[in-house]
Amino acid sequence: MSESNLKENEEVLDDLDAFFNSASNTDTGAISKAAISVLQPVSPKAAAGASRKPPDGNYDSAPHLDGKFVAVNPSGKLAPGPSGAPFVLIPAHIHTILPRWGWAAIFFSLLLLAAGIITMPIFNLRRLAARLEDGSQSQVHAAMHQLVLSGNRRTVDKLFTMASSDQAGMEARLRAIDTLCLIPAVYADQALLRLELSGTTHETVREAAGAARKQRVLSREWTLRQ
Repeated sequence: MSESNLKENEEVLDDLDAFFNSASNTDTGAISKAAISVLQPVSPKAAAGASRKPPDGNYDSAPHLDGKFVAVNPSGKLAPGPSGAPFVLIPAHIHTILPRWGWAAIFFSLLLLAAGIITMPIFNLRRLAARLEDGSQSQVHAAMHQLVLSGNRRTVDKLFTMASSDQAGMEARLRAIDTLCLIPAVYADQALLRLELSGTTHETVREAAGAARKQRVLSREWTLRQ
């Protein structure tokens, strides 16, 4: 690149720097003047020299942004931001300024967020199932309502485990079967059938599961006849 082209390119960069530096200037005339300098047409010779990579291979393919800034509209709109400045200047190499512990903190926060998203439904399901043993009928009905609305396989498996467990009280086990009876999914039928046919199921639970399954079959047949 010739000496004249280098000089013209340096002038263009100086104009851009002046425009960026004017962001914090309260004088609107200075901002306008800097903007006009940037908008002045560049000679075709300078433009061609700035956009063409020289054959000697010494030109860095990526722009050298050390000490440069990126202009960002603070409000995301065309209007000036809350501070009154038309834009905010952010260092172009902001990712290199953040220390390693900062990146580690961001990664750890994202990891905790992902773990929360995965484990929160499990804790919520355990809480609802435990409320089936509550002495308050309103609490029990509210828990059953939430479990039926969920109605996924995880919920059905939890209710099946509760109904077949000797650790749960009989009233809670029967409530689990009543809740299974209200879930329209096919795997709810399968869970009731397993409770009915299992040799380890308590007799009272087996009878309740068989009655619930037959009730579901009759309900479907009645619906088809309508």
